[in-house]
Parts: sequence; C-alpha cells; structure tokens
Amino acid sequence: MKKPLCVIDCAIKEPCYDSFNRLVERFQHPFLYHRPPFQGMASLEKYPEAKAYIIFGSASSVNDRLEWQIQLSKFIQTKLEKGIPVMGICFGHQLMADFFGGRVDLCNPKKDPKDEKNTFVGNREIEILKNGFIFEKGEKFKVFKVHSE
Repeated sequence: MKKPLCVIDCAIKEPCYDSFNRLVERFQHPFLYHRPPFQGMASLEKYPEAKAYIIFGSASSVNDRLEWQIQLSKFIQTKLEKGIPVMGICFGHQLMADFFGGRVDLCNPKKDPKDEKNTFVGNREIEILKNGFIFEKGEKFKVFKVHSE
C-alpha cells in the first residue's frame, strides 16, 4: 500500500473540504485529512508518517502564536528534518517562514488586519518546473490567492 499524503487544514471558520476533495479526485492517491485548530495534534500524531504534508491556509495569523500553531510548527519541523516534503499554502507557507526565522507582517500595516481593504485578492497561474511529489513537469494550474499578510 502507498504511503498517504497528509492534508493539514488550518481553517478556523469553514473547513476546506472542497480543496481536499479536489486533491483526492485529481491524484488518485491515499490521503489523510486533519484539522489541528479543532482536533489538536492528537489526530496527526497517532497516524503513521505520511509520504508528504500539505498545510492549507487559515484566517488566523502565525503571529497569534496559538497553541495548535506552536505544536504544528514543531510537528512539521520533525518532518522537514527527516527530509519529508512539506508544502505550505498561504498560512502554511507563513508558518514555515516563521519557523525558519522569517517575519510575517500585514500587507499594509497601517490598516486594521480585519479590514477587507487590507486584503489582496486575485488569481495566479503556476507551472510545475520539475517532476516530484504528485506533480509533473510542465503542468499548469490556476490558483486563487488572497493575502493580508
């Protein structure tokens, strides 16, 4: 049996089931799904190690330093140290940037972080540059982007 890919959904409002389901449909590979903001880390820690980890976005900020964020950061550190691939999307990449010493700030620090005018919304096309993980070189995807930090 193939090692599963693990999706870590950090949404604090509505879960990202649609994104998870699209991954499952597209890649025909076993997946695990976890929600640390609501389930804590126990669900992640009790399963065998995944082939790779994908960390989804969140309306929370890595600067909140919530307990689940701290625990998730430590969990991901152990995976990275073992050479296991980790892909962070939005909050996920901010969590990793923070872990490695980067700084995550508001796009416009003069505005309230909850003000929608502080958020940049749009689409971006990405192209896979080399085979790896579950992607093939040359594949192109349009992804939705929303940024306030």
